[in-house]
Amino acid sequence: MGVIYSFAHMGIHNEDPEKCDEAVEKFKRAFNFASFDLGKSVIVAGPLELTKAPMRGTLGHIGIECPDVDEAIEDLEKKGFSIDKSTLHYTSDGHIQSVYLQDTFGGFACHLLRAHK
Repeated sequence: MGVIYSFAHMGIHNEDPEKCDEAVEKFKRAFNFASFDLGKSVIVAGPLELTKAPMRGTLGHIGIECPDVDEAIEDLEKKGFSIDKSTLHYTSDGHIQSVYLQDTFGGFACHLLRAHK
């Protein structure tokens, strides 16, 4: 059947922590969204990640979830895409947790995330 991919989140990049805080407060005030501070970014309403500094992608980034990142990398490489090995992150048991693709999609960087079971 192949690898099953799903949308995980959209990253909205801010130039600094103050701009991030302003944007988070606007989302909360306008829509009553809850937020959770992760240190380098803030999760708002679940699928939005507001970063406290610029990251990959000129317009932001998109998180793509999959059950097995190793399998997804193999699938994407067969389709002509490549990963940025410098962005590999591993779980404590040695599985790939996340990695960015080299390509951008309409100005957005994409990173693969291991799906939570």
